[in-house]
Amino acid sequence: MTNWGNMRERHVSNNKKCCKVSWCNEPKALDAKAFCDTHQQYKQYAINATVRPWLMYKVEKVLSRDLICEKCGIDKVKQHPTKLLKQIVSFFDVDHINPEIKGTYEGEQPSNYQLLCTDCHKYKSHVEGDYKAKKYR
Repeated sequence: MTNWGNMRERHVSNNKKCCKVSWCNEPKALDAKAFCDTHQQYKQYAINATVRPWLMYKVEKVLSRDLICEKCGIDKVKQHPTKLLKQIVSFFDVDHINPEIKGTYEGEQPSNYQLLCTDCHKYKSHVEGDYKAKKYR
């Protein structure tokens, strides 16, 4: 089980007035409880990002229009030119490159994330045994 509290405590101990997104060192917005001005705006697209930090990574990728699978290289925007962006985003998942450090400060950094199409993510998860409980891996 992931211990988000410990991860957050390590990040907060560095700067209590810092944005809750682990890779952002901007100060919190004046009227915000957790995020800087930029990530406060993104929160509307990643409602539960405080407990699922990789969602902010996905929002950043979407806003930069960088919607290419980092494994197979498929560009879903070009593949489905008539689809809405909201539909195309659903074709992607954020994968933890090293799932063993998921939930730690180091594991919740962009360097441990990759944007994968759902097919590549399912394949990687199957190969790594992510679908099994940890005690059976």
